[in-house]
Amino acid sequence: MTKLDALVIGGGPGGASAAYHLARGGAQVALVDSREPGGRRPMTGFLSVLAQDCLAGMELGDWASRQRSCPRMHFVGPRGTVAVWTPVSERRTSVLAPRGELEPVLLDAAASVGVRLFLDTTVTGIEASNDGVVARTDGYTLPQAQLVILAEGARARLAEDLGLVRRGADYVNLHAVYEHGADGLCEMHYLHDLMPTVSWAVPVSAEAVCLSVSSLSRSVKGSVLMSSLRQLSSERAYSGALAGRRPAQSPRVRCIRSGLNSVTPYGERILLAGEVAGVVHPLTLEGIGAAMESGRVAAQHARYALEKGRFTTADLSAYARALRRVFGVEYRAARFLRELLRSERVLERIVGRAQRDPGFANLVAGLFTRSQSTLGTLTPANLLRYAIWWRGPRPR
Repeated sequence: MTKLDALVIGGGPGGASAAYHLARGGAQVALVDSREPGGRRPMTGFLSVLAQDCLAGMELGDWASRQRSCPRMHFVGPRGTVAVWTPVSERRTSVLAPRGELEPVLLDAAASVGVRLFLDTTVTGIEASNDGVVARTDGYTLPQAQLVILAEGARARLAEDLGLVRRGADYVNLHAVYEHGADGLCEMHYLHDLMPTVSWAVPVSAEAVCLSVSSLSRSVKGSVLMSSLRQLSSERAYSGALAGRRPAQSPRVRCIRSGLNSVTPYGERILLAGEVAGVVHPLTLEGIGAAMESGRVAAQHARYALEKGRFTTADLSAYARALRRVFGVEYRAARFLRELLRSERVLERIVGRAQRDPGFANLVAGLFTRSQSTLGTLTPANLLRYAIWWRGPRPR
């Protein structure tokens, strides 16, 4: 069996991006994933501007341009204040895309540049030696590779066994799909009992809407989220999207990692990419664009290692510095803003201002749909402008 240059474990956005960019650069690459494409997440997710740029870099820009944009969004504050946002036509914005369609498209793109796909195959362990890396599976032995890129998602079983990430994810995220007949309204809510949690009601199709709730896993258990979800589905807070409907299927709970400092994204002959590398955005928990960008950066460093024939921990440590250059400053700003949003009073005043000021509503929407960066929003001019507004008298 031919020896590989690189083996990518995980067929999500991060793994598919890493495999694609490595193979397009001439490397012999295989990708292994435990599930068939299309069978994992039927929910809708935001494709941020970063995600759209990454898709264009994989020659999937036309596919991204065919996805629908959010027609309008409601921001619901802790005390029931509602602000309505409608996208500005001339401004580039995020789009909504079904995850069940996105991942097969990404895998097809990887296969088109020569990536060998091993789907419905579970990797049970990794053995590294001076000759290369061998991934063990239940069924058969995969080809030996010079380098492994782990993109297994937030659960990170293999990365935890290797001691590269701490055990236990940073956040838990709950999805529930409800029957729905509205016209694509998105709703964003701040929950009283799970601060600082943002919940989303996002249309999946003309017939269904998905409610997404996330919170710190270290302080909130999945059972608490489930209880809050049942409560929310019967409250007037979601009357615009859910109208007291019950979930059309059992809610799903998944883990999310968001923390570059809690992960060592490299080891001997190993790089981490995607959610397992902690690149999910700390404020919005949007991870598709960040996963794809981390996959591209991992492929760049893997190509350099393959050219030099050097795969030690010291040789691959530059990858961690590269991730911090790409995400570090933005994510520090996002964490600062997330801490600010712990205050119910702050949240209510923000939504109240967005209700009266379309420009401010556009700024808030850009933050939470990831069509603009947190760092770009917290400019000195904006901070001064809104600090003056905050200290001024509130309108009656």
